[in-house]
Amino acid sequence: MTGKRWYQQSYRRNLIDMHIADWDDKFLSEFDPKTYVDMLELSDVNTAILYAGSCEGICHWPTKAGHMHRGLKGRDIIGELLELCRERNMNAVVYFNMYSRWAYDTYPDWRLHTVKGQTSVERGSRYGLMCPNSSYDEYVVAQIEDLCTNYEFQGIWIDMIGWYNSVCYCRHCRDKFEQATGKPLPETIDWGNPDWVAFQRKREEWVAEFAAKMTRAAKAIKPDVSFVHTCTTGLRGWGGGGSYAFYRESEYLAGDFLDDPVKQSYVCKFLNALSENKPIEFMTPRCLNLRYHTTTKSRETLEAQVFSAMANQASFLFIDAIDPVGTLNRDVYAMMGDIFQETKPYEAYLDPNSKLCADVGIYFNFESMIEWEDNGKNVLNATRENVPVLRLMNVAKTLMTRHIPYGVVTGKNLAELYDYQVIVLPEIVALNEAEKEALRQYVASGGSVYASRHTSWTTEKGEVCGDFGLADLFGVSYTGETVEKITYMSPTAEGAACFPDSTDYYPMLFSGPQVQLAATADVEVWAKLTLPFTVPTDNNRYAVGTSNPPGIHTDLPALVLNRYEQGKAMYSAGDFERMTENQQRDVFAELVRSLMSRPPLFATNAPKPVEITMFHQPGQKRYIVSLINFQSDMPNIPIHDIELEIRWSGDRKVDKLLLLPAETETAYTMRDGYVRFSAPRLDTFLMFALCYSE
Repeated sequence: MTGKRWYQQSYRRNLIDMHIADWDDKFLSEFDPKTYVDMLELSDVNTAILYAGSCEGICHWPTKAGHMHRGLKGRDIIGELLELCRERNMNAVVYFNMYSRWAYDTYPDWRLHTVKGQTSVERGSRYGLMCPNSSYDEYVVAQIEDLCTNYEFQGIWIDMIGWYNSVCYCRHCRDKFEQATGKPLPETIDWGNPDWVAFQRKREEWVAEFAAKMTRAAKAIKPDVSFVHTCTTGLRGWGGGGSYAFYRESEYLAGDFLDDPVKQSYVCKFLNALSENKPIEFMTPRCLNLRYHTTTKSRETLEAQVFSAMANQASFLFIDAIDPVGTLNRDVYAMMGDIFQETKPYEAYLDPNSKLCADVGIYFNFESMIEWEDNGKNVLNATRENVPVLRLMNVAKTLMTRHIPYGVVTGKNLAELYDYQVIVLPEIVALNEAEKEALRQYVASGGSVYASRHTSWTTEKGEVCGDFGLADLFGVSYTGETVEKITYMSPTAEGAACFPDSTDYYPMLFSGPQVQLAATADVEVWAKLTLPFTVPTDNNRYAVGTSNPPGIHTDLPALVLNRYEQGKAMYSAGDFERMTENQQRDVFAELVRSLMSRPPLFATNAPKPVEITMFHQPGQKRYIVSLINFQSDMPNIPIHDIELEIRWSGDRKVDKLLLLPAETETAYTMRDGYVRFSAPRLDTFLMFALCYSE
């Protein structure tokens, strides 16, 4: 399996962490390349990602531009591993890590510095974080060129690139920013200040430039090699410095995440939306996390993660970690081999050209991965909790557990807005003119949007609009914000159906402030703002010692629906997306359903832990429907008697419904525009092919 697009045929992959220091002669002294590849073969993977350089900055080949691991005693294990992979018809990808404790210790001028001048190690980290604006980039490029010149492999995989929430104030960053802007580096967060936002745009630009240097260096020597930079930095909020330009430097997207079913669902859809090519690569440790070296996840959990990747048409990679002396636990690879033997037959139904079918698109852009409440804080005091990403994940959980199929839309692929009935804008603070116009056109053409709080409040340059940039679309204008951090929504007659458990006397609670609004004359008010009796922060004047019940009813709109040409726009002054209670989730789901202009894609009686996905494969004239049962406690409780309805319209004729991978014909009925069928017992995974003719 070789060639430029090797990854389109590979769905079982492995990476073995080798972040091993070399101060002790025992470290890597027992490493045996043949045993290493034997383990890969036992696990039945067809792609190996091989460590050329670890986060220690220590190399596993006779490098001309760095430090080789002393425990290897000059042995070229990269060369040996690559040869063994070739002999066993296994794709080989070379791994290189951007962290480097060796470079940190050897070249102090390359170090990343905080605003107080502290380095990563001085702040208590083991890792040497280096600034890409120093000549560290030349050192990395030299190593990439060394590998590409001397070895044959299918791809390069770059790890730990990005700022990883460390804002650098080293002399290189200060000089580079001042040369570009004529201004000093700002030290106070202010997302409404163009100077601060210009610094953030530069941080994103610098990371993308660093990635591009490596990609160009490799492609100049090996034009057909695939080049991938880990994309986890894009899900770390603004601190990571992610951008569309950075993501374009990867031939396909990959990143490592843990075992949360909602996070895996969202991450796969996020990567699918942004990846230049597919399949994307979902990676996860075989252990609970990388700190738990000897604690392996249950077989059932790992199996569910493989199937969840398949349900999203993604490849799966498991991460192991080598023992300090260089040995591996055979039981891990035997277990993964058993799992892959079970999942491998489904690979015939995975297609890189598959298209997700969904009703709702969650909108994402890098410019809005900010916390507005951080304004005025010193950069060192930024909120560490990644609130914008948690908000996105929370929306995903609400939709997923209510069986509302969803995808992710970004500023990169605005044309895909029209693939969805509803677009959710979960406090997307910054929108550029192209995004705003695309959203207006989408709604004018019959689409629907839901938006909340500060959505469209600034431009991508940090210019505060003074009102919502989409005020015309929302049908409301900004007049202020509540000082109360506990607020309520009281449903009106128009919105009552979506608030079945809330009334004017017992309104819906929000654990946060709400925006104060003025509405246009023809907007529909679905809920009004209600406040507690007193300001919750006043500990001397309160109504109840243990809570802040509703007490002041206002006429201010809190939830509105605006009909905009052929479509609808709903705006919420409160943040449903941050609320995690079922009552708020249920209301949010009902609001989304109310915005749909046609029946939903799915209807099912499946319980909440079951996610249903559907992908269209027009080349094969079929839809692939997957049911993944991924419960919080493993092993799963089997689920019986699942009924599923799939909306069917157009001129296509259903030919047959097949239960995969055996391709067993399954009974179905057609009624009221839906294909209806019953699923057999669901333990962890079921996959169906709904085949049609034109």
